[in-house]
This record gives sequence, structure tokens and C-alpha cells, in this order.
Amino acid sequence: MNNEWKMEEFSVLEIDRNLSSKKFVVPRYQRGVVWNDRQRADLVDTIKKGLPFGALLLYKNDDNIYQIIDGLQRSHAVIEFVNNPTQFFDEEDIEDGIIKKIVSLANIQGNLKAQEEKVKELLETWVKDNHKTLDEVERMQYAKFGQVIADEFPTCKGKEFDIGDMIEPMMKNYKDICKKINDTKIPAIVLTGDPDLLPILFERINSKGTQLSKYQIYAATWSGDKFKIDNKFVELVKANRDRYDVMLEGSGDLTDYDSKSFMMQKELDAFEICFGFGKFLCYKWPHLFGKSHSEKQVDSIGFTLINCCLGIKNKDAKSLNTKLHERIGDNINTFLSCIIDTVNIVDDAVGKFGRFKSNTRIKSGEKPLHTEFQIVSIIASVFLLKYTKIEYDQDENIREISFMFEQPNSEWKKKYKDSFNKNVSKIYIMEILQRRWIGTGDKKMDLILSNPSYYTREIRKEEFEKVLDNWYEVSNTERMEYLKIATPKESELLIIATIYLPCFSATQQTDGSNYDIEHLVPQNMIKAHLNRFEGKLKLPISSIGNLCLLPEAANRSKRDKTIYMDKEYLKKSNMTIEEVEEKYSFTEKSDLEWIIDNQATEDEIRDNYMQFIDTRYNRIKEKIFENYGQI
Repeated sequence: MNNEWKMEEFSVLEIDRNLSSKKFVVPRYQRGVVWNDRQRADLVDTIKKGLPFGALLLYKNDDNIYQIIDGLQRSHAVIEFVNNPTQFFDEEDIEDGIIKKIVSLANIQGNLKAQEEKVKELLETWVKDNHKTLDEVERMQYAKFGQVIADEFPTCKGKEFDIGDMIEPMMKNYKDICKKINDTKIPAIVLTGDPDLLPILFERINSKGTQLSKYQIYAATWSGDKFKIDNKFVELVKANRDRYDVMLEGSGDLTDYDSKSFMMQKELDAFEICFGFGKFLCYKWPHLFGKSHSEKQVDSIGFTLINCCLGIKNKDAKSLNTKLHERIGDNINTFLSCIIDTVNIVDDAVGKFGRFKSNTRIKSGEKPLHTEFQIVSIIASVFLLKYTKIEYDQDENIREISFMFEQPNSEWKKKYKDSFNKNVSKIYIMEILQRRWIGTGDKKMDLILSNPSYYTREIRKEEFEKVLDNWYEVSNTERMEYLKIATPKESELLIIATIYLPCFSATQQTDGSNYDIEHLVPQNMIKAHLNRFEGKLKLPISSIGNLCLLPEAANRSKRDKTIYMDKEYLKKSNMTIEEVEEKYSFTEKSDLEWIIDNQATEDEIRDNYMQFIDTRYNRIKEKIFENYGQI
């Protein structure tokens, strides 16, 4: 059979419709949707800017069905935008000048950068929570944001329409961007011919070389004097040695490198310090920084953390090489020691959530609950408060920074330490529930340079509860499930840790016992009900209101029965049902009796399930607020 190809174009809406109608299908040899939030956000940003982003490669068979050979990740990213465009609304869509006008109108006192960031957060949250579809974006009522500002800043009462007028041009521009993306024509190479060649073509496409990362560019372009590394940081030297030794395998020689003398000299340049420090961080605190999986892998964390602690904005990271020499010089070992001291402080405060043993069944500690920029922001805020003295210019940018390694800043202990320990965990939880760090987060991280005390601010219980309630409602709305049930995401794992941490002693955290996150209304039981309605009824089965932690013995024995239907697990877990209810499920037997009614109508199933998860969510909140002071 002859193979031929031609160029075609499809709009974003056409791709969405074609996937829904199964005119576009995904072949079995594809790797599935693997892009993360950052990659999807970057693609949408590329389209926003009118830049090219590559063509799709499709195979059309004799029935006019198109297989997606290359471009699956891009297709799903643009479809996510069509279905919920405001999830990609971020700081790039917000005009700083308008935010400054709102802050000025409100006559807000205090750190202007922090207040501007707060207004940005309010705008981003309002846009995302109230405008899920393109139609809702089109019908956006600007004065309603004025009401949000007035609720937060009482000085704006009566100025709601003025604020609406301020954001109107900016939001109209965002509407135009949404329309532009909807109407974007995506080029596609459409192949016809022998289908047996498609897996080979797919393999060859995905085995082509990759571009250099910015860290590889740093390795090639950074130059300067070496830093002498103390024996206490010999692991940094070993990490670089291992990288070079792997590079040597089958590759001849490396210029000016000998493994033995490299280890004896213990001299590293700026790239090698950042690379080795990243390996060290990932090895010692995988629950904070993630696990590094190969000797050659260049982990960004070492670069990002050192850069921020030097007082450099992320966009200026290319200057780290020279700034490290200028600002630290011979104090490199002391500098690194102070960063590690700071990591220990932060680990004591928020590391408990990532280490919590509810995650042991899914390789706890290898995938942090937060983003890199979030944890770097927290660590850098402590480092800057404790070990630096900063002078700012009139725009609150760093004019001069000096480091206080021998005698830390007394303000840290007198003014900030207690408030940090009291509030950082609450802010950490709120940020994850609000998805504050989804997408590009470098500007938010840079805010720490002008406002290091950000994580020391007082968090009222009412503010925390409002964020918790909003997350619960939004996540339930997003998770209307039927055949495929979502696994717990970072936000659910975080809330589960928040709920159950007070129940576990330090010994229980390390005693080797296993726990599983379990659906109180078992998946197969609720699916059996939903099957009766052939997909017309969908429910948030993976809602936090339906999740609990159970000892492994109990979970493994009960299978598709509720905790009240299978008595065998009580023997295996050596607990009474009252103990399970009190410590783990927070339920009563009557909460789950409705599940056995196989004649219940669609409305009855929906109402009973939603009442169950709402009731249990309120009990979860009670548990959280019982221990609010310990969070």
C-alpha cells in the first residue's frame, strides 16, 4: 500500500468535537496524557502569544477515522482550555498598572507589593471560581469583582463599579484571547497508507534528540574560579564525579578530568555546586524536593534554591554564577550550611505532611505535595529573614543585600520565628488548596525577595475555613465520575495528613505498619448503582468526603463492602467498630445504610450520596479545627 500525506487544519473546537465523537482516536501504543500542569500552561501561553507550537501528525484510515500519532499532549492541553479556559488565567493576563490603581483606590496601608499580590490572588480566584466555561467568561460582570474587593477591603465600599470599570479593558482583552484560542487553526500532517508502519513511525518520532535545558546551557557557559568544598559537603563532589563517570562510559575522555584527583581536590564551579546541592537535597529530603532518579539528571532545585537565597529573581538566574562569587566568595561552605539549617526549620514545619504514612502505599516521599517554587519560597523566606539584611529601592526591589552568617539577624528570633512556626503550615495548606502555584510560579516566588515575612502573617480560622470550603465545593464539581475514578491528588493527600497526623505518635509513624486511603462508599458498590442509569448519573466518588485512612489489614479484607458489612476486618485490625469510627471513619452506621437499596431512584442516589459526603466533610472540618492550633 502506498503511503501519502497532506496538510490539513483543525480548529481547537473541531479537535474537541472530533475526540468526543471518536472521529479522532488514540492508538494503544501511545503513552497516554502525561503532560503536567506547567507544560499545559506553557502551551496555552504559547498560543496566547501567537507563536507556532508544531503540527499534529494524524493517520486517516479508510473509514475516515483519524489516529493521533503525534500531538496527543498538545491536543488535550488545548481541549482543557476550551472546557475550562480560566484554569489557565494567570499573572501573565493581569496588568500590573490596573492592580496598582485598585490598591491606590482602596488606600491600603502596609507593604504595597504584598497588597498588590493579594489583589492579584483575589482576581485570579474570582475569575477561576466563577467563570468555568467560555460562555461564563463572555457574560462576566466586572462589578462583581468590585464586591470581592470591598468584602476584603472595607475602604472600597461604594466603589464596586469603579473597580469594575478598572478591570473591564483587561478582562475584555482576556475574552479576546479566549476567542482567539478557540478560533486557532492547528496544522496537521494527515497520513494515509499502510497502518502496520504506524508504531515504527511513533517510536522514531519520540526517539529524536531533545533540546538543551537551561541548566545544560549553564554548564557550557558559566565560567569563573572554583570554590573549595569542605569535607562535610563531600557528597556534592561525589555527585559530580558520578555524573562525569557516567558521561565517560563509551564517550572517550572529558577535558581536564580525572576521577581520583577530582575527589582529592574538592573544587567545584558554580554549576557543579548547584548540581551537587540538588542531588544532596533530593537524597536527604525527597518528601520536600522529590527523588532524583539518575546520576546524569540535572535537578533544578539546587539552582532555584541557591539563586533565591542569593536574592536573585528567577528570570535573572543566568547571573547566579557571577553573583555567587560576588556575594559569597570564600564563604560558600557557610552559605550552604545556613541553607541546610533553614531547610531543617521548614522540614519541621511542613515536612510532616509529605512524610505522613498515608502515602506509604504510593511511595511516600518521592513525589512532594507542593511545587518546587512553593517550597523554595518558604525556605528562602526563612533564610532571608534569618541570615540577611536587605535594603530596598522605592519600587521595593533589592538594592543591596548583606549576609549575616556569623551572627544571624536578631529580628528573626525576636519578631518572626514564632509567627512563622504558628502560621506557615496553614498558609502552605491554603496555597495548595487554592492551586496558587499551578502553572508559572516564578513571579510569586520572586515576591519573597520584596516581602520575606509573607509566611509569618497571621491566619484567622475564618480565612482558613473559607479556603477549605471553597476547595471542597470546587473539587466536587470537577469530579463528576462514573466509570473512571480519580486517585487522590496532592490536595486530598494533604487534607488526609492534616486530619490524621494528630492521631499518630512518632513511633506509629515509623513502626512499619501500612495504611491505605479508602473509599467509605466502595467504588464498585456506587458504580453498581450508577450502571443502572447508564452513565446519566455521575457523582464525585473520589471526594474528600468519601475518603478515609484505614489500617492495611482492614482495607485489604473488606474489599467491596462497607466497614459495617464485613466483620472480618475487625479481627485482622484488632479494633472494635467504635474505634474505627472514632479514629478513622468519623461515621455512624446509619450514614451508609442507603447504599443497600438497589431500587433507589437516580435522584435518591444523588441526594443520599451528596448528603453523606457533605455530612462527613463537616465532621472532617471539626477534626481539623479541634487541632487547628497544632497545624
